[in-house]
Amino acid sequence: MSISASCVQALEGRLRLKIPEVKGAPFRARELVHNLAQSPGVDEVAANSITGSVLILYNPRLIGPEEVVLAIQEIGCLQGPQPRPDGGEKITGEKS
Repeated sequence: MSISASCVQALEGRLRLKIPEVKGAPFRARELVHNLAQSPGVDEVAANSITGSVLILYNPRLIGPEEVVLAIQEIGCLQGPQPRPDGGEKITGEKS
């Protein structure tokens, strides 16, 4: 099964993603916020379980957008295609 995630906005220190695993899953959204907020360099996380939107504010001197996406994967989200943190279109295909 392929899950489609996308990067909505990528600015230095700010990343907004649409994460299908969060949409319609308030417990999953809270779990993601709690765990991601503990990652070094992540300053603030907000997730909306109605839209599946996740906003991450981070210190770009400590962590980059690629590491933020990897941290989300380690939490158990983004098991399918990964969003491109450079603001490009979503990546399709399965995680290897």
